[in-house]
Amino acid sequence: MTKCEYCGKEIGLLAVKYTWLDKQNNRAMHDECYEKYMSESQSSNIGIESEKKKKNEEKIMDNTKRSNEKVKWGWMGLFIVVLVVISPLYSVYTLFSSWGVMVANDIFNLYPKTYVVSIIDVVISIFLIIFSIYVGLSLYYFKDRALLKTKLYLIVFLIYGIIAPFSIYFVGYPQDALNLTSSSIGTSIFRTLIFFGVWYWFITSSQTVKRIYFDKV
Repeated sequence: MTKCEYCGKEIGLLAVKYTWLDKQNNRAMHDECYEKYMSESQSSNIGIESEKKKKNEEKIMDNTKRSNEKVKWGWMGLFIVVLVVISPLYSVYTLFSSWGVMVANDIFNLYPKTYVVSIIDVVISIFLIIFSIYVGLSLYYFKDRALLKTKLYLIVFLIYGIIAPFSIYFVGYPQDALNLTSSSIGTSIFRTLIFFGVWYWFITSSQTVKRIYFDKV
């Protein structure tokens, strides 16, 4: 005798109406049980869809809250402006001004190695400009691994900022010129250390940053 897969009772072939689920494998349900089963299945699907919708709404609300909060993070806003605008503009200005001085004083002809070093400096500087803008926009738009990218940028900036000033020792400048520029080397490295120290400390210790980028660290 076939049993109802919903209630487990035997199905009387003549007494009660029933619905075959799989006649070959002898699977069936009472019509009344089948209606209950279908009703519960629909309710379950509605519940699942409702839960998904609720989670999506919570995610949207959370992103909206984080986006609205960005107007409050003064230091992070300043950092983003520095990365996207101030630092790139300063780098471009430095490149053009230093290149102009070298051309005006015929440095490239007097010290040919200066040209090679300057080209390398331009290439790395352009890379850092692009990297800086990319990192700033990643922070602004809450991109994945935004803080990790920022830390990497600051570390690269630090390394280059320490090494680059010493490049003048490899172009053949006379000792008198090197002595005159030694103080500027110290100043340049000091600025690099301050920039790195302040902003690296900020993104790693600020509770606001940790809260806003809680899933990006």
